[in-house]
Amino acid sequence: MAYADHQLDQAAAEMEIATALAEGATSEFEVLRDRMTWASRIAEAGDPARALRLINESMRRLRSNAGQIGGQRWMVLIDAALAYQRSGSCGQVPALLKEVDTLLPGGIASPVWRGNRLTAEAMCLSAGGRADEARSKAREALPLVNLPDGSPSKQSLQDVAK
Repeated sequence: MAYADHQLDQAAAEMEIATALAEGATSEFEVLRDRMTWASRIAEAGDPARALRLINESMRRLRSNAGQIGGQRWMVLIDAALAYQRSGSCGQVPALLKEVDTLLPGGIASPVWRGNRLTAEAMCLSAGGRADEARSKAREALPLVNLPDGSPSKQSLQDVAK
């Protein structure tokens, strides 16, 4: 609820607690997904440098545990793309999305996950000044994503889609 209510520091603190509780109690896959969400919340709360440190550390863990995570790795990569985008570091996003495409040659079946991928792409295109391409991707993403109404991420995506 804190996230949808724009209480971004609180949302980041809640994800930090959730992530700490997940360590050792659930799979590495779930922990890494939590860490990427936590990094996104940190970035949105105004500390992109801290978020980037967490993302980069989590990416090292992902790479070193790729065999354990297996076929679900693509989900963590999309979470990472979103976290990088929210941290203002779109430079890493195209390579991550290309890796997802390589892992899933038939494309992403889940509409929500396809929306997440499109969101990262749209927001980075927008940040790069490619407004028309960004608008198209954002419009495609909006009906697919599962973001709370009023959340900062949904509002940003809606702004790009205009």
